[in-house]
Formats: sequence, structure tokens, C-alpha cells
Amino acid sequence: MKKVYCIGELLIDFVSNNGEEYSKKPGGAPANVAVAISKLGGKAYFLGQVGKDSFGKYLEDVLIDNNVDTKYLKKEGRTTLAMVSLDKSGERNFDFYRGGDGDYEVDINNLSIDSDTIVHFGSATAFLPGNLRNTYYKVLEEAKNKKATITFDPNYREVLITDDIMKQYKDDCWNFMRKAEFIKISDEEAKLLTETDNIELAVKSLINSKLNAIAITLGKEGTMIIKDGKAIVIGSIKIKQKDSTGAGDAFVGAVLSQLSKIDNKNDVSFDNWKKIIEFANKVGAITCTNYGAITSIPTMEEVESYIESE
Repeated sequence: MKKVYCIGELLIDFVSNNGEEYSKKPGGAPANVAVAISKLGGKAYFLGQVGKDSFGKYLEDVLIDNNVDTKYLKKEGRTTLAMVSLDKSGERNFDFYRGGDGDYEVDINNLSIDSDTIVHFGSATAFLPGNLRNTYYKVLEEAKNKKATITFDPNYREVLITDDIMKQYKDDCWNFMRKAEFIKISDEEAKLLTETDNIELAVKSLINSKLNAIAITLGKEGTMIIKDGKAIVIGSIKIKQKDSTGAGDAFVGAVLSQLSKIDNKNDVSFDNWKKIIEFANKVGAITCTNYGAITSIPTMEEVESYIESE
């Protein structure tokens, strides 16, 4: 089984469904992915930085409790906070108070990246100015040189990617997408990165770009998988949604947990991808049935139990 490195931010989500009272929840896209991998039976490492404060200690303990390896976790400065407000359908609005995650650096020589490694780049804050962006590119180069499997999720947040850095953000995303074996994007991100307001045109553009496997998440409609010039939508299961926070990350973690069991990354056929996405859709949907991100991601046993009960 391949080990999976997940690099980016680990933060506190303060979640409210009434705009007045907030609950503290652990979050951060790559950390959510790492926990999902671990809960589904994989071996995950988290690479990132939290504050040298009570929040940082709490987040470190959450990763350890969920069997995520924290040997590459740093604690300096203050922990990043996100205020997450939910509308009646469970969709999210974000306000960020950034801490030390943008200062993260890692010694490449201390990373044991090889062809039996998956390196996942998925972060809402990675392409903001700071050391984290530079670290991303260094780790990407190392992963490419060592023939590791590279995966990417842009995790676009409108509140963070302002007009003055939008072009750089898009360029960074395309740099990673061109090198990735698997890319997960939302329908809105697909339109943003292909510079169109029409999802059909966005899909056509992505197919013409001749990237590797792409999953476009479509909410309750399921997920479109694009591979080798073919595209198909794979439906999800029906659930009563409470909170969509972390659902996309749980989806990615489910995909990577399945990929980690495949010895040769070139052996994943289109039919294999359909089965992987079908499983990941279920994991993402189940995550929406509870509040918070990390705490809502199901274990393999919970996935199997939920499916049986339905």
C-alpha cells in the first residue's frame, strides 16, 4: 500500500448554522483528506504548520487520534481560523483569519518520497504569497523527480483569491494540473480555470487539455470523471444534507485511499476510475449528514453500514 503525503493548511473551523453560535471543529482541506485516507484504511502523513498555541495542540491531537502521521507538522506562530456560516441547505460561507500555515517549510531531504508515494496538493491557502507556496513547488519537483503519484485539488475560496492575485492563482493551478495523475475540481472551479461561464464548454476545454484523470464534483448530481477523452457522470446516493463542509475533501481522501492500493498508477483503467468515483461519491455524501469536516468523515465500517441501512 502506498503512503500518502497531504500538504497544506490545518485550521480551526468555527461553524454556525444560525449566525450567532459557533462550534469549534478541526478542518483544513489537506488535513481533512489525510484523515479520510486514514479512516478508510490508508497510511497518511500531514505536512503543514499550526500555531504554537492551544488551537495548534488541539489540532495536532486530532490528527494523532485519527492515526495521521505528524512527523512533518510544525508548530510556530498562531493557528489559522475560519468562520463558516451555513445556509438552510447546508452550503457554506467563509471568513478567514490566517495564521502561520503560510510560513510552512520542509527539508526536502527529510521526505521519503519515491514511486510508492502519493503526494496530494490541496489547499485553500497554498497559492497565497508566502513560504507555503514555495514549499509546494519544491515538493512538486521532488515528487515528479521520484516518479511519485501526484494529485491536486485547487480548493478555490473567493474570499482569499482576490483580483490582484487571480491570474497567478490560475497559473499555479494549471502548473500543478499538468503534472497530476488525478485532479479534483468543482463545477465552479472548472469554469473559473477554463475561463468560461458554461460547464459544457469547460468540460470540452478540459478534455482538449489532455490532462490525466479529472473528477468534476457536481453536488447532488454526482461526479463527472474525464479520462482519455471520455467523460461520464456517476451519480451519488441521496442524503439529508446538514453541512457540506469537508465533503469534497472526504471524496478526495476516498479516491486516494483506493489509489494507494494499486501498485502501478498506469494500470487504472476507465472502468477502474468509475468504481473509484462511485465509492468516493458515497463517502462524500455521508460526510454531509453531520456537522463539521474531520468529525463527519466516515470510517470504512461506517460507509458499509450506511449503505446497508439504505
